[in-house]
Amino acid sequence: MHPLLLCVAPSKTLRDPQRRARYDRILTQRELRSVVTLQDEIDLDEMHAEEEPQGGGKVYTYVCRCGDVYALNPDDDELCELEAVVVPCSSCSNHILVRLHRQPPGVD
Repeated sequence: MHPLLLCVAPSKTLRDPQRRARYDRILTQRELRSVVTLQDEIDLDEMHAEEEPQGGGKVYTYVCRCGDVYALNPDDDELCELEAVVVPCSSCSNHILVRLHRQPPGVD
């Protein structure tokens, strides 16, 4: 394969803001899983659901041992494709793994 052709797909991904954002989030998740020591592993239903300020929808929070919170917005499009996500604390270097249990399509 010609070396120039190897650059076309990455170039399209990086030029499109939505594709680039998705790529960056996936890359960040991979990096976090390989470098970060997780403080805890929890299920999404163990987090506290609250309404975001300014009507931004739901946000799930979980108290960190430092006293601040881990915050997760379950409506982020990239979460639909993940089984779990690494969530950083808002204030310190702690991270948790949140398992996202999704229903298969057509199952109620």
